[in-house]
Amino acid sequence: MSKRLVQNKEEIIENIRAFHTFVGLRRTAEDEKEYKDRVWDAIWIIKSRIGEDYFWTPSKFVGYYRNNKPNTLAFHRKQKAIDGSDGRETTPKLKGLLLEIDPKIYPIVEGDADYDQIDNEYKAFQEKICGKSSNYGTAEIKRKYWVLGEEFSI
Repeated sequence: MSKRLVQNKEEIIENIRAFHTFVGLRRTAEDEKEYKDRVWDAIWIIKSRIGEDYFWTPSKFVGYYRNNKPNTLAFHRKQKAIDGSDGRETTPKLKGLLLEIDPKIYPIVEGDADYDQIDNEYKAFQEKICGKSSNYGTAEIKRKYWVLGEEFSI
């Protein structure tokens, strides 16, 4: 199984959709834990609109693509065990792709005017999924966000 990073807007959208197909579906206990862990540990997070709702997707999940099929929780879990796949590869790739698609998409980090509002929205999502919220992603690192525009609506 070789890892490949996303190459275009369509693959980004497919992976966002794949991550959120787990919401409301029957899934294994292992998938349920993996989904909650991804929501809890995320550092770089993509906010996108699906219908009338907004969803939050970890960038390291969005950034990988395999054999022309969208990423899945099972694939992400196996790939991480095989080669340590993480956000150090996906973050730069996504940053370049997102800016290429829409130059108005920029990272929102602590200290930015919109940060507190977006971080509070994410914490509400985190509370809904995990039953609790945190001010940090994994390793006590402050979260960072990309907010996708209407061209990414799913």
